[in-house]
Order: sequence, then structure tokens, then C-alpha cells
Amino acid sequence: MDIDMAQGIVATTPMLKGVESVEHLDEGYSTDEKFVLWVDGVPTYLLRPSTIEDRSKRQRGFDLILTHRERGVLCPDPYLFGVNPWRHRMLLDHELPTG
Repeated sequence: MDIDMAQGIVATTPMLKGVESVEHLDEGYSTDEKFVLWVDGVPTYLLRPSTIEDRSKRQRGFDLILTHRERGVLCPDPYLFGVNPWRHRMLLDHELPTG
């Protein structure tokens, strides 16, 4: 996955029409590709795309993050899980955690 594919996902996802820039993120513990999506000059979303083959594993991860969030654990707010037209899975976290 490269920055062009991430920008394509943003360009073709109506709920992301306010995104003004996409930045590749090299930090973090996971080996997932990650992209920060900026809205109004603020890092607002974390996009973690992967191939469709990983869908069930990634769905479990999304559900686990949601459960942690509901229990008050400081972690990203899981916002969207889905499949785009290129058959890549999207995990979109909202409100990046600070601290």
C-alpha cells in the first residue's frame, strides 16, 4: 500500500470529503500500514488499509479496539471498518489519542 492508494481511498469515500491531506505514518507498534488524515489542519483520522485476505483477522481487531474503548482504555475510537472498490480493507480510527 502506498500513499497514492491511500489518497485514492480518501478521494472515493464520501465521508472523507473534508480530508485535506494524507500523511504516511511510520510510528507505532503494529506493522500495519498507517496513514494520518488531516482535516482543518488537525490530524483527525488514522487509516489502516490492508488486503481483503486479512478481513476476518482485522474485523476481530476492530471489535477488540471498540471493546477496549467502551471500557475506558485510552485508544483510538474505531470509526469505520469496510471494503473499498479496490478490495482493500479499511480500518478508520477517529480522534487520534494523545498522551
